[in-house]
Amino acid sequence: TSVITLEGNNEVDSIVMSTGTGAISFRDTTDGFTIPTGASVSTAGDVTLDAAGAVTDVGDGAIAAAGLALRGTGNFTFDAAANAITTIASSTSGAVDYTDADGIIVGTVNSTNGVTGANTFTLRAAGDVTQTNAITDVTTLTVTNSGTSVITLEGNNEVDSIVMSLSLIHI
Repeated sequence: TSVITLEGNNEVDSIVMSTGTGAISFRDTTDGFTIPTGASVSTAGDVTLDAAGAVTDVGDGAIAAAGLALRGTGNFTFDAAANAITTIASSTSGAVDYTDADGIIVGTVNSTNGVTGANTFTLRAAGDVTQTNAITDVTTLTVTNSGTSVITLEGNNEVDSIVMSLSLIHI
């Protein structure tokens, strides 16, 4: 099992990383970075991204992993249709905007539990959206899913406003 851990004072413009089943952890302490068109960050394990600036996927640049933890002060925007993770967690003061190819769980990834501190947190999923950890200190939560998928958010959540677009809701 290979592991990629780059948590020093990194300053890069884009990243492309892949392991078989090992974890990927990357920190950019200066600003943000992109996952460029035609590239990916992929593993059967977990990915942790920590940034002081904006982090985005560009074009079809995508993330594929068991879990995705977002940390830092930057905004995180992952809107590629090919993004495919099972669990998402976030501890960031920036905005998070994430699109997934199927369902997603708000849970624990590495030491990041649930979603906390995001100004706005937006999830778009083609499948069910559920949670195993709370969504707290979020100004605006937006959740969108498609088809006959279900959104179930039944944790001890603290959200100022919620916007949902779906077919079935359990709150």
